Amino acid sequence: MKKLFFLIALLCFSTGVLVAQDEENPDKKKKNSDEIQTVAGDISHHGFHWGFSFTGTNIGDANEPALLIGGRLAWTINRVFALGFEGKGLIPSVTINNISPDYQVRPLMGYGGFFIEPILFSNKVVHATIPIATGSGWVGYVRDWNDERHLDLDDSGVIDQYIFWYFEPGANVEVNITRYFRVAAGVSYRYLPDFDLLNSAKKDFAGMNYSVMLKFGRF
Repeated sequence: MKKLFFLIALLCFSTGVLVAQDEENPDKKKKNSDEIQTVAGDISHHGFHWGFSFTGTNIGDANEPALLIGGRLAWTINRVFALGFEGKGLIPSVTINNISPDYQVRPLMGYGGFFIEPILFSNKVVHATIPIATGSGWVGYVRDWNDERHLDLDDSGVIDQYIFWYFEPGANVEVNITRYFRVAAGVSYRYLPDFDLLNSAKKDFAGMNYSVMLKFGRF
């Protein structure tokens, strides 16, 4: 419930700032009283960018540090709003000993979906963005391929797996390096509404993320 309130607060804050940006634009023409007004205003500018990210998080009941690598494609409207698709994958560097009595295991995870991202004062050198993403993913445990006890087994090595939905709101500080290159750093919270994996709790794969993203394109 706290995460839901956090999301609502983010949406209300970003909407209010976007409206303020729209009203403070001195070049904007006056609208007729019967014309529909929107948060983004008239769509006078389109931008596109792609990016890749490095995300630190914690995995398992021992909160093992782990790294996710991701990418995104986005369309930007009036420099105040971006939307698109993104995906992230877990680097399989973590091993866990308390999942199976017979094997040491490695967690694998990948997820992706749709995101929206209000952008606050995009033309400033340093500004803020509020990405909110949702979609689905896969998580599973496989036998550690470095464990000599089962190197000769012929099966896939998957011990257990689960397909999940996720919801991930966040907040970033972004810096304009050039007209076509930006760097963003921030935090997000990965929320899993449902989860069912062998000897694991939802909190083992949900939680805080700390990311750095490199963005390239026409903003």
